[in-house]
Amino acid sequence: MITTLEGGAIITPREHEVQLLHQYRLLGIDKDTQERMRRERQWDYDVVQQGFRFHLGSIPAAIGLAQLAMIETLLENRRRYCERYSASFDQLPAVRTLRSDFATTGPFVYTIRVPEDARADLIQVLGERGVATGIHWIGAHEFAYFKDCRRGDLTVTEQVSRQTLTLPLWGFMEDDDVDHVIDCVASFFQGD
Repeated sequence: MITTLEGGAIITPREHEVQLLHQYRLLGIDKDTQERMRRERQWDYDVVQQGFRFHLGSIPAAIGLAQLAMIETLLENRRRYCERYSASFDQLPAVRTLRSDFATTGPFVYTIRVPEDARADLIQVLGERGVATGIHWIGAHEFAYFKDCRRGDLTVTEQVSRQTLTLPLWGFMEDDDVDHVIDCVASFFQGD
């Protein structure tokens, strides 16, 4: 929904998790930089667990805060675009949309399901007409890291994975951009 270029934020209502999260974000160190600087012995700290370099720099944090200030507008816009997409694509028998009014979601992507044998051609045609697409949902069992974890019949997961396509969605789309995407998808399935 918003960007910090790289990085992000975690919010927790549980006080006992805060210290743990601080340690994770700063290489497993038990005291943050400001706390260490207030002490006479700045080197008085310990590495108490495995940690990572997840702390966010000032510039990315400022970008994130500026976008966070606009979150309601971004949400409203994206919801409106998704509603327009869904209303238009519901008229196309070959296109399946998510059943949502988007009132309680913060959509970061918009996906449709199309016949598996049409997806590659649709991607190509949309690309030729300047519409970027993506495939964001691949069954986890298809990735090398999870191959040995596969359990049970995943026929439906595999089918949906081969049918799903992500369409453009961002916070300040022009009406003409939304119309262009809708027109391109519609013309593909209507043979125009």
